[in-house]
Amino acid sequence: MEKRRAIWAAAINWTLAILSVVALGLCFYSGRRAADEAVRTYGHNVDSGAYIILAGVIFFAPAALFFTIAGTAWWSQWRLRWLFQAAAIAWMLLPVIGILRV
Repeated sequence: MEKRRAIWAAAINWTLAILSVVALGLCFYSGRRAADEAVRTYGHNVDSGAYIILAGVIFFAPAALFFTIAGTAWWSQWRLRWLFQAAAIAWMLLPVIGILRV
């Protein structure tokens, strides 16, 4: 039963890691589109889309790494797997909680 739970936990973590990579790609795509639209509209670009890309790199890139490590920890039955899982969840929830408090 423990091995089955570990497999499910690893699969969920790896799925969340893949979704984080997809979200990072969407941030790059959206940032690039915003920059292109600024060039079309104003003839030049100063910082259009830069904040979207920065938010993606700061938020989604580490999330993908944390969920990948947490999935590997569950799959390999590491002793500290709960610590890695807590770090991955905290990385995703703390910014959301911070935004909701504002």
